Amino acid sequence: MNKTNNSLIIGFIVIFLMGSVINGTAKATEKTSIGKEKIDAKHIIKTVCTKCHNINRIIYSPDRDVRDWVQIIAFANRKEKFITKEEMVAVIEWLQVNRKELKPAPVDLDELTNGFDPAMKEFLVKNKCLMCHTGDRIQQKAGLLSAQEWQGILSRMKLKGPGLLKGTSADKAADYLSNVHIQIPDDFEESVKDTKDKCIYSQ
Repeated sequence: MNKTNNSLIIGFIVIFLMGSVINGTAKATEKTSIGKEKIDAKHIIKTVCTKCHNINRIIYSPDRDVRDWVQIIAFANRKEKFITKEEMVAVIEWLQVNRKELKPAPVDLDELTNGFDPAMKEFLVKNKCLMCHTGDRIQQKAGLLSAQEWQGILSRMKLKGPGLLKGTSADKAADYLSNVHIQIPDDFEESVKDTKDKCIYSQ
């Protein structure tokens, strides 16, 4: 019952915001100055929408319609309330018309992977994870989520950035990420083996 109610609420929000955006887009060419400061949507995109990822996440995203952007931004905004409803509408209107104005952000792979295990660094670089995310964010969740959970995340990422991740196998990447913290370095594994043997012989 709660799921049904939540679905209805989300549906109403999507319909309302879509109507607002479509109405605003239709009037985008009209210049108005009704005592209200104009919302700088581009500034919001560059400063607020990059709190969790960089601008490349938006640039490399496939073309999306109003409904897609409403769902994406509403989902990201659900807890922290980064932007208001009016700002959300302004951002979506701007993205529908001007997204190609945005330029990719440079990525310093060495800085983003400083202090990382070589295998993790290789994985992140090979799969282009750092084009949009910081390595810390991925590493913090690695080993904490199951392979199935990582598969779901990676499948969504491939939909969001198909050009970037076309060479990534969701199954192989999910298997690596779900087990990354239980991979024991060879020298440490040998030490553990010796300790186990001593415990067995002492019994």
